[in-house]
Amino acid sequence: MRGSNIKQLWEGAMELPNLRIMDLADSRKLKMCPDFTNVSSLVELNFGGCISLVNVHSSIGGLKKLSFLNLGYTSIQSVPTGMQLESLWILILHSCKKLASIPENLGNMESLSHLTLDSSGVANFETSIVNHPRLVFLSMVGCKNLVNLPTAITQLESLEELFLNGCVYLKNIPDTVEKMVSLRTLELKHCRELRGLPNSICQIKSLVRVFLQDCPELERLPENLGDMESLEHLGVSGTGIKELPFSIVNLQKLETLEMDGCKEITFNSLRSFFLTVLGTSSMKHTPLSGCLTTLSLSNCSLRSIPQEIYCFKSLECLHLKGNDFEHLPLTMKRLSKLQTLSLSDCKRLEQIPELSGSLSSLIANDCLSLRTLWSVSVYQKIKVFQFRNCLKLADNNNFPIEVILSSQFQGNYALQGTGFLIIYPGDVIPKWFNHTIGDNGASLYIQLPQNWFIKFLGFVICVVLEKQIEEKAKGLKLIETFLADCYYDSFMFPALKCIEDSTMLIYYNKRPLDNHPYADQIRKDGVELTMKFVGEVKVKSCAIRVICKGDQTLGNVEEEGDLVSCAKKPRHY
Repeated sequence: MRGSNIKQLWEGAMELPNLRIMDLADSRKLKMCPDFTNVSSLVELNFGGCISLVNVHSSIGGLKKLSFLNLGYTSIQSVPTGMQLESLWILILHSCKKLASIPENLGNMESLSHLTLDSSGVANFETSIVNHPRLVFLSMVGCKNLVNLPTAITQLESLEELFLNGCVYLKNIPDTVEKMVSLRTLELKHCRELRGLPNSICQIKSLVRVFLQDCPELERLPENLGDMESLEHLGVSGTGIKELPFSIVNLQKLETLEMDGCKEITFNSLRSFFLTVLGTSSMKHTPLSGCLTTLSLSNCSLRSIPQEIYCFKSLECLHLKGNDFEHLPLTMKRLSKLQTLSLSDCKRLEQIPELSGSLSSLIANDCLSLRTLWSVSVYQKIKVFQFRNCLKLADNNNFPIEVILSSQFQGNYALQGTGFLIIYPGDVIPKWFNHTIGDNGASLYIQLPQNWFIKFLGFVICVVLEKQIEEKAKGLKLIETFLADCYYDSFMFPALKCIEDSTMLIYYNKRPLDNHPYADQIRKDGVELTMKFVGEVKVKSCAIRVICKGDQTLGNVEEEGDLVSCAKKPRHY
């Protein structure tokens, strides 16, 4: 009866001894909760989204087999007291705006494991919460009436996940929080009045994830943070933190450190942190240097990056978007495991030095001052390279696309991998492509020769996109088709703002063909490959190069030219 227009189910106590599931979710006109006295076998009861429901019949407290109860998005002002829901496992009170408190004598819910109070009016549950010793999940996201987290919550020794995001007036966490010995996840995002965490929180050895993003009044972390021996993810983006406690370098499992938008962080404090990670002559490497894989320092207004950043020898992802530096330290080459580097919106960045050959993703869109990329030939594992709106790279053809393409096919990575995407400014199709369609070339048609599949390794598409001042929602979709009726693959590229023409290269290897439902038909001699570019972005021109065995360098265009024939051909779609 989900989404029904019913206003009332039945009057009195109806005999329904075999009813196990009742789903009335989104029945927006339902006002009365029925008498459940004779519905003793009910296991699941869902009133979620019954916005006109204002009360809950007291008989609901006698449903001893009930394991799931959803009263979210209703207009109830209270829940019954003394309920004997001994089998209840999940209780949802999400968005019950008029529900101001949880009764002290809520009743016997000894099996309760998950309690959701998100966006409710609850401000106080001091004593009622301690009666649920098996509670492992508690969410109070967006409870704007919550000012102080009650001390009683620390008696929940089985609690593993606590979500308090968006409790905008929450000011403190109880000093006895260390009693929550099973806690693994603590989220306090967008708690705008939160000023700090008690030192006792670092005694919780089970904590794996702590997220404190967008708590602007939070200026410091506990000095003994390094005692959190299980901590893997720490997020302090958008806080007022000026420096990190020295003990953080003792964390042996920390994988992710997010500090985006921490504008109080200075070059000196950051360098001090890096130097501490490096350790002393007697202890060359601290635990943190070997475990951190992701570091986010985007939008921190940094005018320089300390050269000691190489201290993180296991770093794989580095996010530096929206900063004010002009150069990157040459020592970044020593980040031998770096795979992803994000530099978009670094408006003053002029050059990118040689980086580790392990790099597979470099995103530097809207770097308006960027002129030079050094030693791009070392990058032989490209998955994503994006330089949209880097206009100075287009001047005098500064973007080394020929070198980048050559490096991809000198080794075996591109031939064995899943493909790549490269975007750079300008409208010049590289000479490396041996089959080109000119202006308004919104489709490609290729006739493949006999035995083509034996040599086939993949193909690279080049598409020149006309500048797009306004962002378009639908983007550009590429559709490839073999033998007209055999769908091969598609690629959706979001049409982001491009202040000048941009060129996009996409490489597809043969892997999708291996398990294709029409593989035998596709592998026949003389098949046709058709690509059509569909979307709101105008394609000015396009080109393709089929990659075959023996065609792994830029110098073989003429030699391998007889492997395909390309021509414009009218098609019907």
